[in-house]
Amino acid sequence: MDDLNEEMEEMEENTEEEQTEVNESRAKFLSKCLDKYTGKKITTPLKAIHEKCYNCSGFQWNEVRQCTVYDCTLYPFRFGKSPYRNPKKMTEEERQEKVERMKNIRARQLAEKASKDPV
Repeated sequence: MDDLNEEMEEMEENTEEEQTEVNESRAKFLSKCLDKYTGKKITTPLKAIHEKCYNCSGFQWNEVRQCTVYDCTLYPFRFGKSPYRNPKKMTEEERQEKVERMKNIRARQLAEKASKDPV
């Protein structure tokens, strides 16, 4: 029991930045390995982790969600998102600008699609 407490104290001593650095270096390594052996081009370390978790879980997305390997260093990143990233706080004005921008993009994409498919 004392060993477990000591391990927990050591883990708490590591700052989030140190853990993020370690995880990013592991992700870069995983990205190179996945690219080399699977032929897939992985563009970001988080996507490499996501693919690794998918591979580890027997290529079942449901198993990635239900993963029980809590001591895995990649566990917090298994969905392809960093748990350490703080979401940006937007004002209502900024939110409305983004909504309008997305509406314009979607309208443009639909127009392009309609011009390509003369059904």
